[in-house]
Amino acid sequence: MINSIPEVDVLAIGDISINRVREEWNIVMTTLADMPFKINSYSPTLEEKKILLFCDKIKRDDSCILIIVVFQGKSARQITLAASTVHKPCIIWAMDDRYALPSSALGAGALEELGCQFILMHSQAEKIENALVEFKSVVLVSYGIKMLEKSRIGAIGQPHFNLISAYYNPITIRRRFGAWVVPIAISTIKKLYKYIKQEKVNEIIKKISSDTDVEVERTVIEKAARLQVAFEEVVDKYLLDAVAIDCWNEILPEFEVTPCLGFVRDRFVLSCEGDVVCALGALFARAISGSLTYAGDIFQLDEETGVFSSLHCGASISLHSGKDKIRVIAQEPPSTLCATGKVVVCQP
Repeated sequence: MINSIPEVDVLAIGDISINRVREEWNIVMTTLADMPFKINSYSPTLEEKKILLFCDKIKRDDSCILIIVVFQGKSARQITLAASTVHKPCIIWAMDDRYALPSSALGAGALEELGCQFILMHSQAEKIENALVEFKSVVLVSYGIKMLEKSRIGAIGQPHFNLISAYYNPITIRRRFGAWVVPIAISTIKKLYKYIKQEKVNEIIKKISSDTDVEVERTVIEKAARLQVAFEEVVDKYLLDAVAIDCWNEILPEFEVTPCLGFVRDRFVLSCEGDVVCALGALFARAISGSLTYAGDIFQLDEETGVFSSLHCGASISLHSGKDKIRVIAQEPPSTLCATGKVVVCQP
């Protein structure tokens, strides 16, 4: 399951006995302390033995990136040693003094040859705020990628040709992103649905009714709530971070409701129409933004006004920022489907 805050290692390259190095190091750490990250710091050194000891700790922690802060020249060897040892993305951050930038550039060249993942940044310690936007962006992207490596996506139902443009390969997703795709049979959902206690169904309906205006017949909202309980039990059982569900071809014909009530509950990332790749994008976006996402179908683009319109059955209730209470309503499914039932969704 994914974590909630990025963890960052900061390793300084420089002679700690130099007053200016100590002053700039303090400036850097004071500034980074205000960032929304967990910071693990390692004080300035030029000793390769110490660097290797620090790197041994860094390799074993849960950080998403190593920040190598360079305070002086004649340090390309130490920069290369640190960045190539930890096997994590790196920011080489050169301070504007004592030939730190030329040495950082030399180290970057060596790391390029070694195939390491890094970016080279440059700033003055006194004006470090100017580099914080780029710094934060790189850290969040690294964090999002790391979180994908830990994620587990449940795939309920098979991708259908009328809903996606290309089929996904679970092995490719595992190799490129590190995420596990967990296939879950529709029979598993049917079994859970059948034996769910009415008390759990009533509890969900009571909670939803207190947070929203429910404008759905009791029989329909009970089906939707029962289905939601089944999905939540699957998520807990298989330790899932997201669920991609073929709602139209698998769920609606079987249960006569869609799983869209998940947008009201917000217990997990819900990806419609069996789209596992969309689930990957939603997990990445949540990691870097802290917010759930909205995925819509392209409906219209007005070239004169530049207004783009998209449509979808529903969206996460957490994206609502208005003052009006959310409504939960029941809609008819698309006429192109060979299934009957209701689409229970939330609307502003």
